[in-house]
Amino acid sequence: MSLIVDTSIILAAILGEPEKPFIEKLTVGEELIAPSVLTYEVGNAFSRMIKRSRMTAAQVREAVEIYLSIPVRLVETDLRESLDISISHRIYAYDACFIEAARRLRQRLLTLDLEMMRVARDCGVKVMEVRNEGL
Repeated sequence: MSLIVDTSIILAAILGEPEKPFIEKLTVGEELIAPSVLTYEVGNAFSRMIKRSRMTAAQVREAVEIYLSIPVRLVETDLRESLDISISHRIYAYDACFIEAARRLRQRLLTLDLEMMRVARDCGVKVMEVRNEGL
């Protein structure tokens, strides 16, 4: 099985957020897929954390190595479709790329972003939720 993962999922796993065990449980045995914009969003998040003094350069370098070790297949997205989603639902184009990929590839989407969940469902995408039930 395959699963579209967004930036919030990848960052939570890398940074050891409380959701990490649940993310690991949901993704075991799954092929992880994301739009190629994932790499830029992860890089931007790390640079923002340095700017806000939430991480040091050494911590970011370590986090990047973790990111690069995660087996995520990056795919291109359809810019027109992504922008249509972005415009019609008033969300960022970056976020729309994840929804577009999930819809086009007919895959489930795993995200921690509640707004992305809502829009994805509105677009006919099946959304997996990270829940701590039973763990």
